[in-house]
Amino acid sequence: MIKTAYIRDKLHFITTIPYIKTHNKLKVFMAVFLPIAILINVILWLFYASEIKTNNNLLKVHSKNIIKLQSVKIGNNFNYIVSDLMFFANYNQLFKLLDGSEIERDRLINDFVLFSRGSKIYDQIRILDISGMEKIRINFVNDKPVVIYEKDLQNKGDRYYFKDTLSLNKGEVFISPFDLNIENGNVEKPIKPMIRFGTPIYNRKGIKQGIIVFNYLGAQLIDKIKILSAGAKGHYMLANSESYWIIGRDKNDEWTFMYKDKLKHSMSNVYSDAWNKISSKEKGQFYNSNGIFSFTTIYPLLETWKSSTGSGQAYGDSKKIREAKEYFWKIISFLPEELLKKERSVILINYISLGIIIILILGVSSWLIASSSVKREISLIELSKRTNELEEANIKLKQKDKHKTEFLANMSHELRTPLNSIIGFSGIMLMGISGNLNKEQNKQLSMVKNSARHLLELINDILDISKIDAGKTDVFPEKFYIKKLIKEVVSTLSPMAKSKKLDIIVEELRDIVIFSDKKLVKQILINIVNNAVKYTNNGSIRIKYRKLKKEYISIKIIDTGIGIKKEDINKLFVSFKQIDMSSTKKHRGTGLGLFLSKKLISVLGGIISVKSEFGKGSEFTIKFPIKYLEKKG
Repeated sequence: MIKTAYIRDKLHFITTIPYIKTHNKLKVFMAVFLPIAILINVILWLFYASEIKTNNNLLKVHSKNIIKLQSVKIGNNFNYIVSDLMFFANYNQLFKLLDGSEIERDRLINDFVLFSRGSKIYDQIRILDISGMEKIRINFVNDKPVVIYEKDLQNKGDRYYFKDTLSLNKGEVFISPFDLNIENGNVEKPIKPMIRFGTPIYNRKGIKQGIIVFNYLGAQLIDKIKILSAGAKGHYMLANSESYWIIGRDKNDEWTFMYKDKLKHSMSNVYSDAWNKISSKEKGQFYNSNGIFSFTTIYPLLETWKSSTGSGQAYGDSKKIREAKEYFWKIISFLPEELLKKERSVILINYISLGIIIILILGVSSWLIASSSVKREISLIELSKRTNELEEANIKLKQKDKHKTEFLANMSHELRTPLNSIIGFSGIMLMGISGNLNKEQNKQLSMVKNSARHLLELINDILDISKIDAGKTDVFPEKFYIKKLIKEVVSTLSPMAKSKKLDIIVEELRDIVIFSDKKLVKQILINIVNNAVKYTNNGSIRIKYRKLKKEYISIKIIDTGIGIKKEDINKLFVSFKQIDMSSTKKHRGTGLGLFLSKKLISVLGGIISVKSEFGKGSEFTIKFPIKYLEKKG
């Protein structure tokens, strides 16, 4: 009986030990796994939320950049068209025709045909008499101008654009709303987006004789906008001041104001809350239940130009004449909530997949940790070590950023001082102060001095560019006279010009007081004029300046140098890039002068442009505000 009890107790002990081991292992596993699993899920969720925010911010920035580019593309379009219109409104051949010389009709038609063929942007060029009857009409069909016979000319006296243009005074310009062309009372098919530019025409006695009208092919403007947003996420739209889409989410949104049965389909009806915000501000960005909207406002009309409300009906009248500030378009980027959800779903799936992998790895790791306390301790040590490495890496990153800033501050002194010493001492030796040099010594020492100057220029340019890119360039605006500054630049570069027998001519006008960074403006001018002297072998360099509208100044540097090929112009403002032509290889340079000039002029809120004819010379133009305005944000 005793033996039986012993055997029973022994069997109980043997069967209990595996249970205890399993129970403890599960207990340790759960103690390790659950807290870490929860922590990982929280961290993954935070990363997910952060990536969603980052992704949305990137989409917002991208949208803003695109609509900014689109607004710039549209901005100057109208100036060229009005310039064409006013040229022909004051054309001598037209005056003769209006004074009764019918013989000039064919000559004028021929000139219009040549102009239409060359420009390729006008669907119609028309002369209408005081009653609205077309006297001359040139259509642009299948990429070529077509003269319309007199029997096919129409009376447009009931059209709003004729009435609105005829009511203007001499020199005033009418620009119609952006709408679709109407022929014989109906919207032309396929649709033809159109903007009509018109102005009254007078004979030599000053009597109004009718109007001249250019029908601008609006599809070209639309294509320019669409090209800039090609491949971008979301919808990029163009709406008029009445909230009707010119470019919509799809074809069904567009030009609805031209059709009676679609008049209610507008942005103000489809997205009423969004349009209320868009119409109340010049530009902005906001998020609502529909998605993310980014927008800006374009005012394509100058002050002396007029427009009207127009009419979607063939013979309807405008409700009123509009001034320049009342004629505007809204460029809108729309990222629908469906798109944002899809973006979030993709990111979520990625994190769920990552989470599953991490949890599986964690489960295996936790089980191994529970199986061996040694492995657990090693794992904890490794975890602690990796945490310390991450902290050290974070500290190093902060130190690296600090060192970069210190480097930019100290490098100027550390590199420039010895180079200036080399330049100075070599100059003294070349002057013969420390003894005469033979021809070979003079040659070698001149090479040392020139190389040191070249290296100093390179270092100065690199440091300046690094400061600009790091946002460390300080602007110290002050009042100065542009004429005096230009004379200082000329004085600096005169020895170099005289050595090449070149004249630097300043076309002096009335002096202009500038409030900007004098040092930066001088540096830009020296870079450009120095380039002109360097690449001009004979002739002269002319410097002209004048005040522009909107408180800007323009300075032109015109040389008679070697010029630049068309295909090389885009290389001018690329860092470390010199145009590869045999005639220029003899000129040393860093390839940074014009690149740095473009960077500096942008800091001052200006631009730099170039026109050149290979073999004849170049013209560089810089434009910047007369009064520097510090950029906010």
